Amino acid sequence: MHSASSSSSSSTSTTPAPSNSLLPTRASYLHLLTHLPLPLELVEKILDMAEYWPLAVESHDDLPREARPRNIRQSSTLIHSVRVPVSNVRKVRFTVTSKDQGWSSADRELQGTYEGSWTWFEAEMAETDEAIGAARENDMDRERIITNRHAGRSYEEQVHNWRRIPKMGEYVQLWACAMFPGWENKVWETKIEVYYAPEE
Repeated sequence: MHSASSSSSSSTSTTPAPSNSLLPTRASYLHLLTHLPLPLELVEKILDMAEYWPLAVESHDDLPREARPRNIRQSSTLIHSVRVPVSNVRKVRFTVTSKDQGWSSADRELQGTYEGSWTWFEAEMAETDEAIGAARENDMDRERIITNRHAGRSYEEQVHNWRRIPKMGEYVQLWACAMFPGWENKVWETKIEVYYAPEE
């Protein structure tokens, strides 16, 4: 479990892949693709099985945000959006540090678990961008990817590898959701990573 301190500078940043030499890069991927003494299709399959993909974009947002319903219906708030700058995307990874309101009137057996939790996160692909903080009710095009711990006392970091494949130019969007009065989705930090298979 990851705990966040009470003070933090708020910022949003989008960067290319880190310079760590152990991580896949476009150059190292293409080198393996063209220099291994195997058929090209087989090399591609091996690299995919190993998930040896360069990181095309890494977008951080550490501006604390919150989603709470105005009535009994679901409320959703756009908290992170990133444009996909490449083709041949292989994986999108979300990292979220969040918690709910920290208390609940539900059965104690549910508290501390992920059962009966009414705060969660959804992801979607969109052709156009929206303003951060935009609110919207339930949208069937979005996919639920992360659920907060029920009555969680501390911020918790969770990671989800999303296998939906966005096209170049589309936006990957993360929505914070809550339902029913009293439930609050408190977001401390988010990260979206897009991995891809380069072409020569």
